Amino acid sequence: MNQKIINIDDNSFNNKVLLSKKCVLVIFWSDLCSPCKLLISLLKDIYKNYINKIIFFKLNINKSNIIIKKYNISSIPTIMLFNKGVLLSTKIGLLSKNKLINFLNLYI
Repeated sequence: MNQKIINIDDNSFNNKVLLSKKCVLVIFWSDLCSPCKLLISLLKDIYKNYINKIIFFKLNINKSNIIIKKYNISSIPTIMLFNKGVLLSTKIGLLSKNKLINFLNLYI
């Protein structure tokens, strides 16, 4: 997997996230959201620590209405962590690098 954070949408969400055999992190974001861009940058910084443990995806809320409604996404950035299709935890808002690492380490 060359790309650190893979773009997904309504059409690919089920196959990529819910059917994954690995732990999956999805960040719900928008191009116009500065905190979202900061959080994506933090995820790119820590990605190497989670290779083969967590797959990172980003879902642009402006391009995906079905999943946004299904998971009641009302604020961004929102991070959801899934394992084998089960939603383990959700975090809303910008997290510091340490809080992000602590959050992820709870589940791996």
